[in-house]
Amino acid sequence: MERSYLVLYDLSSQKALRRAARACRDCGLRRLQRSVFAGDLQPAAYQLLCQKMQSLVDSAPDQILIIALSPKALGQAVSFSVPDAEIDLSVSEVPVTFL
Repeated sequence: MERSYLVLYDLSSQKALRRAARACRDCGLRRLQRSVFAGDLQPAAYQLLCQKMQSLVDSAPDQILIIALSPKALGQAVSFSVPDAEIDLSVSEVPVTFL
């Protein structure tokens, strides 16, 4: 069953930042900001993304958050953006996951 996720990361290495972005794109997530991606993932793609992202954490300040989105949580979200900048987040009911 496909679930919706929000992926946020703060990595100290430029190489790790590029690899994190590539891993998110390769799994079909859409970029919302430089280090923020969102989208729907099948369980196998979610597991693969978790493996790839966990391998990028190299030092103490590095952090990656993968948050499962629910319709209730998204309904309470506030977004500010440039006019005509579309962000489409379809969601399903799932728990939050931290790496």
